[in-house]
Amino acid sequence: MNLKPIIRLQLRHVYRIFRIMYLIVYATVALNVVYELTYRSGGQVQLHTSGLELATIITIFIVGLNCFREYFPFYSANGVSRHRVFSGVVLSLGITAACTALIDTVNTVIFSLFMDYRPMYATGLHSLASFSVTGRLSSAPVLTASLLLKNLLWCFCAYLVFALFGLFLSMLYYRMNRAQKLVFSAGIPVLLLVVLPAVDQNITGGRITAAFLSVLQWWMACMMNPVSDLAAHLVLAALFSGAAFLLIRRVEIRQS
Repeated sequence: MNLKPIIRLQLRHVYRIFRIMYLIVYATVALNVVYELTYRSGGQVQLHTSGLELATIITIFIVGLNCFREYFPFYSANGVSRHRVFSGVVLSLGITAACTALIDTVNTVIFSLFMDYRPMYATGLHSLASFSVTGRLSSAPVLTASLLLKNLLWCFCAYLVFALFGLFLSMLYYRMNRAQKLVFSAGIPVLLLVVLPAVDQNITGGRITAAFLSVLQWWMACMMNPVSDLAAHLVLAALFSGAAFLLIRRVEIRQS
């Protein structure tokens, strides 16, 4: 089996998921527009919204979580090598990220015609910069060709990172037994929400929080620079894909 059947099978599954997601998004936007036109005075739409790309991020993360376990036994039974399985899955996720990034960028243009719509990238690039100076969010940015291109690239990189992160988690859980899954699933939230705050407050004197805020500040600084932001996302994508590749090399085939 070459890469084409693997990619085709993955994309057929992805298409069904995103078709439902985008139908929900379009229906929600349409209902809000109809409500504004019907019940608001003056017959003018006064919608203000942002970040519909978050729905895509969540959905593509779920796609990453479900693109390996369900199909790996089938591929293995048909003699497909692990390297080819990994390549096909990653390529399908890359195609999915590119297509959804293009769709969401087109949606940005369409939604901006009849509402004050703020895409996530423009919100971070313009509104947060204005907030740091004036203390309030700026109005929706002008959608220039340059901004739309940067938004397209940012969406692609962000979607790819979350898809590969989901793939990495899926492979990690696939290799664990039931006890390991329980410890990992319960231990990570307890560590992050209980242990680390207690250690930070009672032992380190807030240095953990300060380090986290420093990382967050660095990330926001990267976001203000398109080149640094894209490079940071690509580095994360490479790390997650590399870790997933190491996991698939020795994963045992399970039927359940």
